[in-house]
Amino acid sequence: MSPALPSLIVNRSFLTELLQAEKPCCALGMVEVEDQQCGFVALRPEPMIPTGVTDLGFNFGHTLYGTSKYEVIHFAFEFYGFQTFNVLINPNNAIAKTVLQLMIKTRDYFFFAIDEETGIATAFRSQIGDGPAGAFEQKVTVLTKDCWCLTRGQQQSAFPKARLVILVEAGTHLITDALMCPYRMGERVRAIKLLRSVSEGMLLMWDRGLHSYKMVNATLKQKCHLLGRVPANVKFERVEDLADGSYLSWIAPDRKSKKKGGTRIQVRVIEYTIEDEADPQVYRLITDLLDIALFPALLLAKEYHQRWEVENTLDELKTHLNGRKTPIRSKNPREVIQEVYGWLLAHWAIRCLMFQAAQQGEISPLSIGFTGTLKVVRRAVPTFQSTSAQDLPFFSVG
Repeated sequence: MSPALPSLIVNRSFLTELLQAEKPCCALGMVEVEDQQCGFVALRPEPMIPTGVTDLGFNFGHTLYGTSKYEVIHFAFEFYGFQTFNVLINPNNAIAKTVLQLMIKTRDYFFFAIDEETGIATAFRSQIGDGPAGAFEQKVTVLTKDCWCLTRGQQQSAFPKARLVILVEAGTHLITDALMCPYRMGERVRAIKLLRSVSEGMLLMWDRGLHSYKMVNATLKQKCHLLGRVPANVKFERVEDLADGSYLSWIAPDRKSKKKGGTRIQVRVIEYTIEDEADPQVYRLITDLLDIALFPALLLAKEYHQRWEVENTLDELKTHLNGRKTPIRSKNPREVIQEVYGWLLAHWAIRCLMFQAAQQGEISPLSIGFTGTLKVVRRAVPTFQSTSAQDLPFFSVG
């Protein structure tokens, strides 16, 4: 009597979608066998593999293809006396990454060749050993390393990328707060957390990508005034027209905020057009500053465009201060954080120096060039390194 083959448990809807997909196609997934999960590769080739061919088994090969812009894993399945099938897998896909990591953990995987005419799936089980298949472990381990990478479609960037959301003081270009997160995370949630660094009496300005009821509500809770641009798809009811051309309206809470007791907030809407021969731009701003005598629409429109100076701050941080083609050299999240915070501290030190110089000269800090200041600081580094601690005004001795 031959021993009974173990039962394989696979998600039914997964197989249904695989059978409904256009051939040729391939899928990665998980299968449960003897109360343990393993990864599997399922193949629906064109033409179908005859049963007599699958009885003979197959030869498995793999390699890694890539450039500075992307990397893919190549699987090759050679069925003896029949045909070789090639599969390309994006290692940055979340599902693919999970399955590949599971293959490495269990050191084996299943291969399914499915015949939709008979409904029969031929299953092969293979181990990842120390021979040629062992190289597969090394490649996949590197590719699935938990590193912050930019993924766009089927492409991967050559270097890790992190999303940095910053709060900049418009009058000095000082970065007063910053939050970092993996690139795949959106900036809207992180921006709300930056409100920890605003206080009563300030005017907070943001671009249309950060507009939301939660952002407005959180800003007002900090007793901070707001002036933000609104996306074109957001509509406002014109409740009351004001003498300067702006009008009063309301911003309604989203579904989650409404469940938590959120109510509509009164805002003032300012609409204006910047004339351009090629492409006139229409802007819509909202603010909680309702007094048109103290804050006329034209004044607020002019003040809002100071927000564009933030782009210059980003250029200072990424281009001039960094000064190399590879922005982030580290491959691990911890080292990426360390590297970025080093830039932020350096930018803060230079901008503070510029602010102090502007105060002594009784001029605006924005009238001093960042690039010129950076050159002065770099030339002074050797002198600074040879100076004794007693002569440094930033440190106390004893």
